[in-house]
Amino acid sequence: MTNHNTKLSGAIATLGAFAALLVSMSAWAWEDYAGTSYFLDGISADSSWNEILAKPGIKAVFPQLNFGPTYVSLSNVCVNGDTVAIADTRNDTGLRIPADELRAQVQAATTGHTYGANAGGLLAAAGPVEPATNVALRYPVKVYRVIDEGQWQHWIYAFDKLWPIPTCPGK
Repeated sequence: MTNHNTKLSGAIATLGAFAALLVSMSAWAWEDYAGTSYFLDGISADSSWNEILAKPGIKAVFPQLNFGPTYVSLSNVCVNGDTVAIADTRNDTGLRIPADELRAQVQAATTGHTYGANAGGLLAAAGPVEPATNVALRYPVKVYRVIDEGQWQHWIYAFDKLWPIPTCPGK
């Protein structure tokens, strides 16, 4: 019986030491790796898009929209009434996609997210906002910190930020 108690005591001591080691390692890691803000170099979801896109190592992943044989980044489209067009007239193929499809994607992408002040009341922004703002929709875009290590890249998710999809200028 004593042999069994000795083994049990040794196992408990080992587990206790292991638990203490885990707690101390996680506390140490917090100091050196304080979450995603550690990697963002002053950028946050409250930063402007110009600040975010200009920061080296920060990447925004824009969804691609299918305009027939061409895929166009969400950052290069505009809404023209009931349709979505390619914003740059030099690249515009003349093809249009229904704005309702994009509105449905916006609704699906924003469901369950809260964007605080950035949303500006547009969480249910599947419909147009006031024309004076020149923003038809806002789509949540994922922003990452990309760290290059030779052959490897580490993509660290930072935050979602609402991208304003403008209304197309009058022609």
